[in-house]
Amino acid sequence: MILLNLKHKAFSLVEVMVVVAILGVGMLAVAALVQQSIKVNNISKSRLTAQELVQEGVELIRWVRDNNFIEAGYEGSDPYWLENIEPGSYRMSFSMDYPEAITSIDQGRLQIVDDGFYEGLFDHNVFYPDSNFYRKIDIESMPGATGNSVRVRATVKWKEGGQEALYSIETILYDWY
Repeated sequence: MILLNLKHKAFSLVEVMVVVAILGVGMLAVAALVQQSIKVNNISKSRLTAQELVQEGVELIRWVRDNNFIEAGYEGSDPYWLENIEPGSYRMSFSMDYPEAITSIDQGRLQIVDDGFYEGLFDHNVFYPDSNFYRKIDIESMPGATGNSVRVRATVKWKEGGQEALYSIETILYDWY
């Protein structure tokens, strides 16, 4: 027969408080980690959006150039490939046929389409809610070029962590006709 020791030691109040303090510190660390993860996720989302918006800006100008060639082909004439994309600063979105001249990036605020087929896309329509992003597309003549190429630079500005962030890309478009 085995005898059981029925005398059990109870936890003291100090031991319970130490355990609660250790668990509390652990929970605070987990909460801080979750908060930091959310912040990094939001920054990554903003940067990815900015990268997509600058690429879209360049592609929209390329689309206008290509349409100039297509329209000239229908008319049977030599195209003026820079029609509506002369050197200057512009804003443009998917709903526009041609870029609109602007003087600063602050005039290129993008709005978020909040209804219909294009919901979630960015546009320059004053009827949609403002986004945190501004885009400017600069078109420059190439120095020393014979008129058959232009530099296109798209720049996006947004607020990130209370500071202004910029992202820019550029490409060269040619008269390939």
